[in-house]
Amino acid sequence: MESATDSQAQQALSQNKESEAFIKELGAAYFNAGCGLPGAASTICQAYSASGGPNPIDGKVPTDGERSMWALNAALNTVGGAAILKPGKGSSGSNVAVNGRFDELPLVKPRSVDKIDPAPGQLTLTESNLSKLQKNEVYIYVIDANNNIQIAPRGSAGRTGVKHTQLTGGEAVKGAGELRMNSDGTLSINDRSGRYSKQSESALNKLQSHLSSNMNIKTNISREEFK
Repeated sequence: MESATDSQAQQALSQNKESEAFIKELGAAYFNAGCGLPGAASTICQAYSASGGPNPIDGKVPTDGERSMWALNAALNTVGGAAILKPGKGSSGSNVAVNGRFDELPLVKPRSVDKIDPAPGQLTLTESNLSKLQKNEVYIYVIDANNNIQIAPRGSAGRTGVKHTQLTGGEAVKGAGELRMNSDGTLSINDRSGRYSKQSESALNKLQSHLSSNMNIKTNISREEFK
């Protein structure tokens, strides 16, 4: 065999580095995904992340918003996984993941991370706290990497309002937009997000199906920005 030239060696080295970076990123994503599952092991993982423990794969330290999310998930998982699991119809009481419909949605990175400070009033949307939504108030939402729906009051439309990256600390999401609880008790949602404009076209339909089926609230899709 002939020895590799300097150019070939440099090319191979570059490809190895790219492969290592990809494997590291994939491993970090699997760690976060595993923390989002029910069970005792996941509760330990969630408590670790809530305390500010870094991702053991990429060393990333969770943001304040992410720590709050992990703490809530750990508490709910401890008392039965109310936010993660729900009895399935015809399953004789067995639990099924209610957010599984988001699994196939790709993660998309924001086009801008100029505003990532924690969003005032942020919470993880569940069936039990739907009643906390103020009627006719506009909220922004994201479907995060763990299939949780994070929301916060939007405030004013345009540049002065709360931004979607404030719900995630600038992390990638599976969907983003606005939602509004209407005066008749129905929910309206859209996929209006400047920072996450490259999200999957199916994200909005999957969110509508999840809200209607698993949170038992009639949900309408809008293509317009909420005023």
